[in-house]
Amino acid sequence: MIWLRRIGSVLVASIAVAVVGLWVYGRRSLPRVDGDVAIAGLDGPVDVVRDAWGVPHIFAATDHDAYMALGYAHAQDRLWQMEWQRRIGAGRLSEVVGIDALDSDKFLRTLGVRAAAEAMQERLSADAQSALDAYAAGVNAFLAEGNPLPPEFSILGVTPEPWTVADSLSWIKMMSWNLAGNYDLELLRARLVQAVGVDGADALMPGAPDGPDVVGARSPAHGPARAGATGRPNDLRAVHAVVGDRLDRMVRLTSALDARIGARGPDIGSNSWVVGGAHTATGAPILANDPHLGAQIPSQWYLAELNGDTLHATGATLPGLPVVVIGRNARIAWGLTNFSADVQDIFVERVEPDDRNRVAVPGGWEAMTAVDSPIRVKGRSEPVPWTARRTRHGPVISDVIDEQATAAVSEGASTALALRWTALDADDTTVDAFLGLNHAHNWDDFLQAMRSWVSPCQNVVYADVDGHIGYIAPCRIPIRAAGDGTLPVPGWDDAHEWRGEIPFDDLPRVEDPARGYIVTANQNVLPADYPYVVGRNWAQPYRAERIAALLRDRIDTARPLTALDMMPIQGDQASLYMREVLPRLRAIDPEGDEDRAKAIELLADWDGTMQRDSAAAAIAQAWLLHIGRQLLVDDLPVALIADYLPNENLQQQPRRFVADVLSSPSSPWCDDSRTSTQESCDDLARRALDSALNDLRGSLGGQMASWRWGAVHAATFAHAPLGDVPLLGALFNRHIANGGDAFTIDAAPPNVTKPYRQDKVPGYRQIVTLRDNDVGRFSIATGQSGHPLASHYADRLRAHRDIEYVPMTLGRDNTSGSVLHLAPSAAAVPQPANGATSAAVP
Repeated sequence: MIWLRRIGSVLVASIAVAVVGLWVYGRRSLPRVDGDVAIAGLDGPVDVVRDAWGVPHIFAATDHDAYMALGYAHAQDRLWQMEWQRRIGAGRLSEVVGIDALDSDKFLRTLGVRAAAEAMQERLSADAQSALDAYAAGVNAFLAEGNPLPPEFSILGVTPEPWTVADSLSWIKMMSWNLAGNYDLELLRARLVQAVGVDGADALMPGAPDGPDVVGARSPAHGPARAGATGRPNDLRAVHAVVGDRLDRMVRLTSALDARIGARGPDIGSNSWVVGGAHTATGAPILANDPHLGAQIPSQWYLAELNGDTLHATGATLPGLPVVVIGRNARIAWGLTNFSADVQDIFVERVEPDDRNRVAVPGGWEAMTAVDSPIRVKGRSEPVPWTARRTRHGPVISDVIDEQATAAVSEGASTALALRWTALDADDTTVDAFLGLNHAHNWDDFLQAMRSWVSPCQNVVYADVDGHIGYIAPCRIPIRAAGDGTLPVPGWDDAHEWRGEIPFDDLPRVEDPARGYIVTANQNVLPADYPYVVGRNWAQPYRAERIAALLRDRIDTARPLTALDMMPIQGDQASLYMREVLPRLRAIDPEGDEDRAKAIELLADWDGTMQRDSAAAAIAQAWLLHIGRQLLVDDLPVALIADYLPNENLQQQPRRFVADVLSSPSSPWCDDSRTSTQESCDDLARRALDSALNDLRGSLGGQMASWRWGAVHAATFAHAPLGDVPLLGALFNRHIANGGDAFTIDAAPPNVTKPYRQDKVPGYRQIVTLRDNDVGRFSIATGQSGHPLASHYADRLRAHRDIEYVPMTLGRDNTSGSVLHLAPSAAAVPQPANGATSAAVP
């Protein structure tokens, strides 16, 4: 035992020395925020004013210099985040973290994000090329200074290479991937069809009912009578052609990839609304927006103000890109939420038995294209061979799971799964849309910018200083020859090919609606007679209904709305879903069990508001979680339940399924087919309540009245990739107790596999007032810096949760803080050689 104590003492001392060393090095690597710096490539001097919250306000004489300064500021504050992101886009994570990321790299190489970005670069407009070049020059100017790098580079042994335009474009593609969220649902639905039939799959994936008409989009007057097929796909040949085990493994591969890169979950909850001046105290529009993505540190978002010769914009930027993605300029404001159009299809390709590189096409067989893409892996001397294959429909994404299988299964595989996805199209001009937004002066300019939008599909709300409000859902949405896109389709014939896209002028749109406001919250905004098939994976309409109700409460009383009124709406934690199911939960007979009776009593006077200090909220959430699990245990294989319940893109559909079942007490889903007795939904609910209470006792103790939702429901902001490393996780990660659920405006969906952690957050909030003397306010969830020792690393964490904001400003006279003066230098900025890769090899 003495030697154990000695080893322990040495280990503690070593850790202490390492921590001190990291702290000393880390302090040296904090960015400079004042003084004078010479930068090669500038047209003239630039001031970067960082305010009290670390937000840079960039004042330059030219747009070129503003973009360049933003690149420099992003590199100062978020260099590791940018490095990790470009490695994701290039499929080069294994170089940093080793063999654990190999399957992710194989998938990403096969998907072809980097290749699509490079193809996109070849077709950039002159303005887009100029902006991206200037931004890359700013990043590279910072790298050329030789400053001490953030601690992640030293810990992981990484040296960054010069930034490239393709690095920026790759991240646009990956954001599209994060928000597309459809192909894996096709795979999951196919597996459910195999397990419980088409009707059972429809019950488990019920889609969303029509919500309130709070957008006012109208069907195009000149649209076709019906473009594409409608209703349930009746061609199940592709579903039956794929073995269920392969579907299971494909779904799991996607889940693992998304967990590693922090992606997916488009319908976890984003909100936007705009109110016309007729309903506001100032007589000018107010626009509010809070997009929700994965919880991470640093945030995906970075606040900034950009001023050049024609550019005057402020709002949320994405590190790696030179534009304000959400925000306002001097004339207009805009906000984004996900528009869940189906822009991905799985084509099941029939593979030639004697040649696995050929697939069936009408009239014969066609060779796949193949590109060798060896993958370097940390700790290995030789690259791992990998070949990315494509059919006429797109990348063969099943190659990763087929390689994982045994040789017999791999050689005997008769099908391959190819992905058709609009974001992989070479003529993607989305970056021009963002540039157009930043420079738009009016509705016509705005619409012209939207014509360039390809991916991701978004609801875009609009307001301007002239008093106009509006909405459009821009993106490239395919028109299918058959089917509605909810299941894999045969790739060996042409029956399900894409036959063009919905014309821009037929996309959902509205300008200055008579009601005077517009609300989007991922709900279905399409009118009933809309002539195109768009998708069915809309969010449940609860958030849209709640936002509209809160706005109408003020409008109906003739009290003019102000920006202050929008704040509590963004922070609202009343769950209309919980209010829907509460009567059924309260009606359960506890059958004399004291603990059940106490739990139901706590729910008796509760109104369904998911406050973090509520015991009833904790009980209701746990109860519903266990009802969902127990409903399915006799109907689906265990592995399929594990794929269905936690699926990020299905966060709301399992809860909709539970609500539908509870509304019918004699539903056959409640009967346990493994027993000889006939169980009712009340029987199942009692068993689920027992499980839920045992669950919560293990976390919160035995005093039920003292339980708190926030004690088990914490928003967890994990660092990539060091958040999972012992000791380092404590340095880099952050978490905070929170309220809310998947259906509250302040969306906070609990993770069902790690009850009840919150992994998705409203990472950015803005409230924009279209008046010269009140630009607006905004906030991000953690802080501006990506450096764990910086004062702005997580300084917004509590304030953002508690619905507090920092002021938006436009113009030098409205800004104060530390000033970094950037001046032109004659030195050349290092640029990557032709064909250079975008990330360093350790």
